[in-house]
Amino acid sequence: MVGQSASTGLKCLYTNSCSLLSKMDELRNFVYTENFDIIAITETWANEQITDAELTLDCYVLFRNDRKKGITLREQVWQFI
Repeated sequence: MVGQSASTGLKCLYTNSCSLLSKMDELRNFVYTENFDIIAITETWANEQITDAELTLDCYVLFRNDRKKGITLREQVWQFI
């Protein structure tokens, strides 16, 4: 491809959100501007009362792992489709 550079790597975002739900609009704007392939967010404070629809990012698949009782890492991962 003349005049174009091909990128072969993945563009990833990893962050600790410290309560994601209140920051979803900001996250959506950032994600759609940067076009990440994979997004991993810890400490989302998501629980069974927060629906997948509230955490939806267009063009991404959500893999969700909310904290249960005990000490575990809260993590939400989205993969671009």
